Amino acid sequence: MKREIAGKEQGIKEINDSLASREKELSALKSEQGELTSRLKNAEMSNELAFNEIKSEAMNIQRERDSLLSG
Repeated sequence: MKREIAGKEQGIKEINDSLASREKELSALKSEQGELTSRLKNAEMSNELAFNEIKSEAMNIQRERDSLLSG
């Protein structure tokens, strides 16, 4: 009977240890997710800025071309 109880207690300890390990992994993954989300938002903002800059430059070139054609 004592062996059975000791075995069950050992099983419970192993489960608790496994749970603690999984919780630690989850915490690390959540932290990584936050970092990746932040990097994605930064990349999206950079892409938007670059797009607007290229669009503005294209409009300036079009205006210069139109000016040369009409002048």
